[in-house]
Amino acid sequence: MAAVKVGIREFRENLASYVLESDTPVAITRHGDTVGYYIPARRKRSEAERTALRKPPPVCRKCSKQKASRKKRSSRISSGACRQA
Repeated sequence: MAAVKVGIREFRENLASYVLESDTPVAITRHGDTVGYYIPARRKRSEAERTALRKPPPVCRKCSKQKASRKKRSSRISSGACRQA
């Protein structure tokens, strides 16, 4: 895969777009000489991975209700306690 050549100033000014949106390697140049490369490590998630991330929360074995996320739990209830109503 060929790297896209970009000047160091342009790379610095548009850093967020290169980090978040770039799928190809970027050769960073200064006065026409390559001084570095940015090679994106993040890959796009497949549809199967996105679906897996949308799974419902786990169900409590004792009461068959969905467990609340940690952010919604009261500080008085321990993380392992069942909240039967």
